[in-house]
Amino acid sequence: MPAIVEGRASDLSIPAARRSPAVPALLGGSGVLLVAAVLLGDATDEARLAWIGAGAVVVVALAALVLPRPRVGRAGVALFALVAAATAWAAISVLWSIQPDRSWDVVNRGLAYMALLGLGALVASATPRAARLTAGAFAVVFGAAIVWALAGKAVPALGSDLERVARLQSPLGYWNALALLIAMSLPLWLWVAAPPSRSRVLRAAGCAAIALAVAALALTASRGGILVAVVAVGAWLALVGPRVESGLVLVAGGVPGAAAAGWALTRPALTEAGSLARGRDGALLGVALVVAAGVAAVVGARLPAVSGPGRRKLGVVLALVALAVAVAAVAAVTVHVGGPREFVQQFRDPGEQADASRRILSVSASSRWTWWEEAARIWRDHPVRGTGAGTFELARKPFRPGTASPTEPHDLPLQALSETGVIGLVLLLAVVAAAARVVRDARRRLRSEDALAAAALTAGAVAYLAHSLIDTGVDFVAVTAPVLLGVGVLAAAGRPAGPPVRSPLGVLAVAAVGVAVVASLAAPRIAERRTDQALDALLAGDPARARSLARDAHALNPLSVEPLLREAAAERQLGRYREARRLYERAVNLQPENAETWYALGTYVWDVGGDAKAALPYLERSWVLDKYGPAQHRLEQAKAAARAGG
Repeated sequence: MPAIVEGRASDLSIPAARRSPAVPALLGGSGVLLVAAVLLGDATDEARLAWIGAGAVVVVALAALVLPRPRVGRAGVALFALVAAATAWAAISVLWSIQPDRSWDVVNRGLAYMALLGLGALVASATPRAARLTAGAFAVVFGAAIVWALAGKAVPALGSDLERVARLQSPLGYWNALALLIAMSLPLWLWVAAPPSRSRVLRAAGCAAIALAVAALALTASRGGILVAVVAVGAWLALVGPRVESGLVLVAGGVPGAAAAGWALTRPALTEAGSLARGRDGALLGVALVVAAGVAAVVGARLPAVSGPGRRKLGVVLALVALAVAVAAVAAVTVHVGGPREFVQQFRDPGEQADASRRILSVSASSRWTWWEEAARIWRDHPVRGTGAGTFELARKPFRPGTASPTEPHDLPLQALSETGVIGLVLLLAVVAAAARVVRDARRRLRSEDALAAAALTAGAVAYLAHSLIDTGVDFVAVTAPVLLGVGVLAAAGRPAGPPVRSPLGVLAVAAVGVAVVASLAAPRIAERRTDQALDALLAGDPARARSLARDAHALNPLSVEPLLREAAAERQLGRYREARRLYERAVNLQPENAETWYALGTYVWDVGGDAKAALPYLERSWVLDKYGPAQHRLEQAKAAARAGG
């Protein structure tokens, strides 16, 4: 893999940015969406994703009508086509999905992600320095997220759910996603600080950011995040020329950050949930972080320029030190768990460590092995087309070993296999291959600062891809949006742009597609709100209003069973028992593999008809579909009542 060597000037052959006021509007809108995705994404909240995706669709549609049309090359065209094909296959899976409303959510996620990918390409066509501009924006937003996360640990009043979870997770709402974001940030800080031409101010800022990033990464207690961070740094070193400088910057920033994190991991108030002493140790952590960042900045600003024979020797020393640290870390963990055999056994152990400091030294996959086996079992039962996009949580319930209910198997290829079959996996691998070709072409096309920025974006995407093998990053817009924006930028950066869409037919097509996508994104979320309002009306004793709201919700999302169940409950309160039963039966017919629909029908038959024996088949079916669901105890009660003649 050829390295990217820093130059003094860019030889991009694209024209200067257009003077149209639409260009700053596009860049501003893209920045707002990036901030919303990273800082306000709120874990896997489908509503947030819907509005962020709708915003991206609107920006893309408007920009396509007034700004130069991006040219993305054959690899870029293949990437867009394959992402569209994967989204279309998820949409087709609605036809046989065991949970079609979840499949629609996956389709909407794909549409939102396509819009973000297209937005990146539009940004690249609007400015000749898109790669460095994008990398700089990512560095600022990622840095804000890291500072936000650490502030919540240092000042408990700013933290999120610290009484229940001690691991660093704000503002993303999930510690492993935050760890991935931090890992993706490391190549950006190396881009800021490592090139020899950087000023002392930039080098100091980059080293300080690395110190805070390393400390935050440790406090997430995400072992996978630490491994992915190593992958991200390795990818950067493989892509760029200033490797020795990168190593020095990593030492200057990483050592102080690791020292601060090491102290924090010894404090129970910072590593255990619910500690009452967190305030004092949090304040001390804040001081330690400031000191670590300050030391890193001072050392970074004074890093010497290295050239000549000494450069090669220093590079060898740094490589040997890194290798020694890696070997020592693996050996220490192996000895800690009791040897290689115990290492393998504990990896398959689903046990969890609540204490962050002990968790880092644990090698348990935290139930992942079980989930991977379950995904493989689902795929064996449905090899070609799967059970429908987004259905892993429901598909595993008939044989799940406990009450845990993950929405994904924490492995993207296995998820694709179990939910969308072999065809879905082939499409996923094709998307990855096309994205790799896009990145490769960009590396060959770009020069100087744009090439270095492209390397940082590429290294972050490699980290994201590695993380997808052990967790659920694709569900988190906070980490997926930057990757898609970055790949979209690389697809079009350095290429001459084409004319904007001008023909009446083209304008009409853009408008129609935009409206359709926004409607698809919005309908399930509005239906969800109507369903919640229907429940509120039921609790308030207003079944007529609840029925009206539930019917509206069903009209907006006919694939969901929740509106039917709410309407049935309203009809029951109104004394319309025949209509209520018809609605419960419709819910069962809509999702016959869903234990909740059978439980609702069985409970209704018993409660209203007073016939426990008639309710038994429905409750038994619910129990078969989910032995840890609500039917477990209700079924025993119904059996006892049936034996007693009730």
